[in-house]
Amino acid sequence: MSSTSQFTDAQLLGQSVVLLPRGSDAFDLDVVLDQKRRIVTLSEDQSTVTFPDGDTYAIPKNTKLTNSAGGTTTNSMRVETGTDLASMLDTSASFSASYAGVSASTSSQYSYSHSLSTAKVYGVMSVDHRSFFLELDYDGSPVVLKVNNELTKTETKENFELHVKAEYNGIADVSGDVSIKQSSDYKAYRQTRENQVYVRGGTDASRVELSTSQPDNNPEEYRKTFNEWAQTLNNSNTASLVNIRVDSIGNSLRKSGNPDYEPAARKLIDALGYISALRVIQGQISVESFGTTEQPEYTCSLHNVPGMQLKYISAGLGNLSPVNQEPTSLKLRLQANPTPSSEPDVIVPQSGTSAWANVQVTTPQEASVVHLEKPTSKGWYSLVLDLQPGGPKVQSTVDDKQTTRDIPVDSLAISGTYGT
Repeated sequence: MSSTSQFTDAQLLGQSVVLLPRGSDAFDLDVVLDQKRRIVTLSEDQSTVTFPDGDTYAIPKNTKLTNSAGGTTTNSMRVETGTDLASMLDTSASFSASYAGVSASTSSQYSYSHSLSTAKVYGVMSVDHRSFFLELDYDGSPVVLKVNNELTKTETKENFELHVKAEYNGIADVSGDVSIKQSSDYKAYRQTRENQVYVRGGTDASRVELSTSQPDNNPEEYRKTFNEWAQTLNNSNTASLVNIRVDSIGNSLRKSGNPDYEPAARKLIDALGYISALRVIQGQISVESFGTTEQPEYTCSLHNVPGMQLKYISAGLGNLSPVNQEPTSLKLRLQANPTPSSEPDVIVPQSGTSAWANVQVTTPQEASVVHLEKPTSKGWYSLVLDLQPGGPKVQSTVDDKQTTRDIPVDSLAISGTYGT
């Protein structure tokens, strides 16, 4: 039996991972690989290979090691909306290999739109060191930064780019104007933005420091830690998997050449094609009440087709809470200030009550119908499902005297305005 050490990462080849909608975060390889399953058998016979640093390992004979020139690559800071970033990651394997954990083939039936919010703007940056790779999967050591913030009227994409570059000024090739850190806008950015740093490879101490610290707490120390981490990326012991390339199981079966697999492949390709085309969109349901009841109830329902879902996420402004949640239907109750009964047919602005809640819609990219129900009690009411910018705005305003509306839309994944 050979005494040569096993290169254990070779066992990652031929595994399946879950990347369906509402599945794993495809930026976080640790989470993705936690759900892996063996679907391709690796050879029990082994070959001995030498890595760039001179270390020798044994790998399965049906895998292949390719040594490259090596070196550290800095990938520029990119600031994009969730929709635009998902499109870039979906259409460019090299872009997703640099900035994310999964690179999908063009026929893989997977989309990054399931991992990114349509209602947020993202800043992404990565620095990685690659000296070798195994067939099907890259090996190396990156630090990948993902910062996101709600895409609101007060924080434009341009302002967000200024703020995130100021925060990470001096890290790799990021250059920002640190003078804006004293502004009220920057302080508001720090309070609302979320950041995730994925560090793979290098020494344990530097990985923990980079992934848990905040640059603004001690900029010089953070830059020093980053530079020290980069210096440890020089051998196969401190390298780590940075990106996996995937294809769908249906396509893998079809490419096997075994005709017995064709019926299953066809069914899987059709099913995964439908699932991968689903879009996950964040938005709001807002209501208004100029009525005589203290607790008016509103219902929003979507056309019940496979994969469709309407989900309450969290409270927004005002006292609007869920009463009943079904897969494609949501009933909400408003705690309102009732209009004086002496004037039930007159809208008194100061007596009205408005509120909104955050919701999430999962939808196929096809025509649909939105069902809106407003209170039937005396008064004036408004109910709006707003999925912009990733989807439409569907409304029944106070000017709409109908309490029940079925409003056709071209798609819940396409922007537009419907209703009255």
